[in-house]
Amino acid sequence: MAKQYSRQKDQRWSLDVAPSQQRTYKTGQGSHVSVQKNRQAKDSRKIFWGAKLMPKNEDSLCDSREWWPTIKEIANDFEKQLISIGEENSIFIQLDMSRLNSALDMYEQSWRRLKIHTYGKEAIKEHIDRHKVIALYILSFLAKEPFSLRVNPKKQEVDRRLETANELFSLEIMQELISGWENAQKPLKLSKNEKTWLVILFNNLKLKLAESKPAVINDKPDRLADFLSLAQIVYYIEKSCV
Repeated sequence: MAKQYSRQKDQRWSLDVAPSQQRTYKTGQGSHVSVQKNRQAKDSRKIFWGAKLMPKNEDSLCDSREWWPTIKEIANDFEKQLISIGEENSIFIQLDMSRLNSALDMYEQSWRRLKIHTYGKEAIKEHIDRHKVIALYILSFLAKEPFSLRVNPKKQEVDRRLETANELFSLEIMQELISGWENAQKPLKLSKNEKTWLVILFNNLKLKLAESKPAVINDKPDRLADFLSLAQIVYYIEKSCV
């Protein structure tokens, strides 16, 4: 059964799974750029999230798929770190690639739905800003939960990093995409307190998404409010930390 966490109850969390690594991101033109190198920021942004985002025709795929190999690389690295933590605690944790792919599909479907909801007939000409794109990724991973763990019923204590693996993975994705987007000279850094509150927020969003069967991100008022609020939080994190 999913647990709900609070700051008061879990003050001693150690939320660091592993230091952020320098990563290379693929642009829409097929070139590779490093997070820690000077990018042609404006051009890259237009390639990723600008006018090219909407399909040129009905058969075209969302250009955000250019990020997917990197997201899968992050997920695989994240799993290795979690496995090492699990082995110390005799707990089995695993990345389910089918769930990860399902989350990416959910992202794309939700992206299209929200584009139409927001812009109507003008959807092809307009684009959703990067903060909303990142928020959609976070909600999709929380809904599909690509990481799962198996715990010995006799074990009373479980490392919080394992119990909140999907929340921490969503946090990692947020940090990586903001860093990759913003021409950052170093990875985005959040304090332990900031991470704790974000994990608690993600945990509650995950529980709320789990209430619908299956969990769906849509343009209903309550879900739209969650999405827009999360996007605004991502915006303020970017402004304050990058």
